[in-house]
Amino acid sequence: MSGAIEVDLSGALSMRASFERWDGVELVVSAPLAAPPGARLDAQLVDDAHLRFRMKAIRCRRRDDDRFEITLRVLELSRAARASLDALGNAGARP
Repeated sequence: MSGAIEVDLSGALSMRASFERWDGVELVVSAPLAAPPGARLDAQLVDDAHLRFRMKAIRCRRRDDDRFEITLRVLELSRAARASLDALGNAGARP
């Protein structure tokens, strides 16, 4: 689990999740709660609160550490938010 970069998720659920990976289309986070497929979530990077984006949960799996790996697909994403996620993805900010 990556503790350095976190994502706040709100909408149907509200939680703080850890950034795992970003491939330009899907964002994967590690979270303490499950998000059912189809759940629409507003997200923001904790360090960049002004960069908000909208995601939809497409997959959720329980991991061995009792956290959930949630795969999110972009619904709305500004250029600035995409640039921040691309920088995180390229930096390899995963465990």
